[in-house]
Amino acid sequence: MCSSDLWSAQRILGHVAYLAEANDVFFHQMATMTDPVRRAFPSGYDAPEMDALPVAVLLQRIEAALASSVELLSRTPDAAWGRPGYVRGMRRSLRQMVAYHAAHFDEHLAEIRRLLAT
Repeated sequence: MCSSDLWSAQRILGHVAYLAEANDVFFHQMATMTDPVRRAFPSGYDAPEMDALPVAVLLQRIEAALASSVELLSRTPDAAWGRPGYVRGMRRSLRQMVAYHAAHFDEHLAEIRRLLAT
């Protein structure tokens, strides 16, 4: 889990937008390249340039990146889900990356729900 337990909902959304866009690029690389390596993320997976963006813009960016990923994955043949890529030196399949990505988003959605409930 990230250090987002100290982050505002705005910052969490910026983080999620950044991850959605970066992972969309990596999913496309994994589906089309041999052994791609995901580019390194900034320290703490934070994207300060996202902090000042309006919530509506962040939500649009998240929606666009996820729509792109879903489009790609919906036409990815079953055999390609095992294609490997490298993240921080670890080999992961496309299936593993998608599962991790979804679980990570779920964690952040739960954090935002907790923040909004207080």
